[in-house]
Amino acid sequence: MSVLLGLVALSVPVFWAALHRSARFRDWFVPDMEWPAFQALLLPDLGLALFTAAAAVVVRVGHRPLGLLACAAGGWGYATLYTLSWTSRTAAPWLGLFVVSVGFVVVVVCCRAVVSMRETSTRVRETS
Repeated sequence: MSVLLGLVALSVPVFWAALHRSARFRDWFVPDMEWPAFQALLLPDLGLALFTAAAAVVVRVGHRPLGLLACAAGGWGYATLYTLSWTSRTAAPWLGLFVVSVGFVVVVVCCRAVVSMRETSTRVRETS
């Protein structure tokens, strides 16, 4: 699970780098007229990537950080809803909503799996 969380976290700065480097790539996600406003989302997205990466690292070392996992899942949920609103109110292509939705689903599935492992290990200790 930590590897998937890490990959999702890494995808955010890679996505932004591609947006900044390639107008052709950017056209798949953001209309030219919306690009200046869209750039305001860079820092929040990097913060989201940081939370997701931190959760991946902490899970990797063997801890089950519920608060950090909740922040990562909640942040991706908020980003998905924001992207839905952005896409429906602008001329932005729906591909961006699809991409962020996939990220949200992966993060939620990983977080749920980590929490389930924690609950299982707690129950095993209680019955021993």
